[in-house]
Amino acid sequence: MINSGQPGNPVDTEAESAQAEAYRQAAAAGQADEAAASPAPTAPGDSPAKRRLNWKVAALAVTLVLLIAGGTAAYFLVYLSPERVLYRAADKLASARSLHFEGAVDVKQAGTDSKNPAAERIDATVKYSGDYDGRETDSPKASLKLGVGGTLGSVGQGDAELEFRYLRKTIYGAMTKAPQNKMLNLKPFENFWISFDTAKEKDSDGKTVDDYLKPLTEDEIKKIKDVLKQHPLVKEIKPQKDDQIGGEPARHYRLKIDYDNLQEFYQAIAPIVARRDLTAEERKSLRGDIPTPKRNDPIDVWVSKRDGTIRKVKSHDEISGEDAGGMRFVSDSTLTITKYDEPMSVSAPKQSLTFKQLEREAEADGDRDGLVDLAERYFETDPKRQDSDGDGHKDGAEVQRGYDPSGPGRLPKEDLLGNYFGTPVQPTSLQPRTPSVTYQ
Repeated sequence: MINSGQPGNPVDTEAESAQAEAYRQAAAAGQADEAAASPAPTAPGDSPAKRRLNWKVAALAVTLVLLIAGGTAAYFLVYLSPERVLYRAADKLASARSLHFEGAVDVKQAGTDSKNPAAERIDATVKYSGDYDGRETDSPKASLKLGVGGTLGSVGQGDAELEFRYLRKTIYGAMTKAPQNKMLNLKPFENFWISFDTAKEKDSDGKTVDDYLKPLTEDEIKKIKDVLKQHPLVKEIKPQKDDQIGGEPARHYRLKIDYDNLQEFYQAIAPIVARRDLTAEERKSLRGDIPTPKRNDPIDVWVSKRDGTIRKVKSHDEISGEDAGGMRFVSDSTLTITKYDEPMSVSAPKQSLTFKQLEREAEADGDRDGLVDLAERYFETDPKRQDSDGDGHKDGAEVQRGYDPSGPGRLPKEDLLGNYFGTPVQPTSLQPRTPSVTYQ
């Protein structure tokens, strides 16, 4: 009989090895079950608290994205709405400390009403440009140039240019280019500057020009804004395709004005601007100051995308009936505005005459030749010589007889000013007179 329990027996060794292997497999299976039943090991630095924080950060990020998206939508829907853009642009225009403007108005007579069939033909263009500099609140400066060309009824055809300047409480004005007209030769008065002291000259109310030029107070501005809320001037706004103005991108809007509200607004702010109560007659006269167009054509406005300022305004109007004196007019106007809050240069002319000096020239005859000093300026004669052309006759005598005091020849009979100055000197009552004496 074989003893299986003795060591070294090959049979016993193989049995023990198989049994050990079975035990090891069973142990491994049990550990796997335990591992499946127990939680997974955590990585270094990871914890339930941190996972909750990550969820909060993600939720906050989503909220911020929604807020930004909503804010962007609100920006386009509210802040960039046509009403808001135009309101801010108008406010910037009103509060600008300086600016440059220029434009043109084309006026044509489209025909006449039956009440006035003999109305004169008008086809003219008015060009204008100017600067305003109010950076020094105590001493604002401004300039304005006006050019008129075309056909102006009985005045005829021709170009004329006027210029005005305002600085140091003085207004200067001159005709820088005289129109060519036989009936009214204004050539000698080109660049003849006249000055007006805005702090001294008073109107019928006892107010000076400076009184009217004083800036509006905050209370007055508030009152005007309240009136504007009661009578809004724009009744329709239509955005148009974006455009380029002066090389800058601009938003383009088309507006329709409520002219009934404009009349009411004008009536309401007049006493605020005048800083006094208006009489019944004055209030009645205000009705005719703003004519109502025959058609309510839209007004185009361009607003800069860069700084939100108004850059260009364009309009078309037709006016007829009593507002136009029985005639029908068509006008097209354009206005451009640039150089917001930039320095402007406005200077006084080298020479000018006050109204009192002009009055003295119209009465004084310094060389006692029968021709007042203002007439000497008109005929371009020497105010210190009695006989400017040296023909043996005093200047005044020549003019009174229809002759040119500055050289040979007669004066045109249609020369209204020449005939006016040809009247014998009567400083208190100069009257026009047609020369009738034959001069030999």
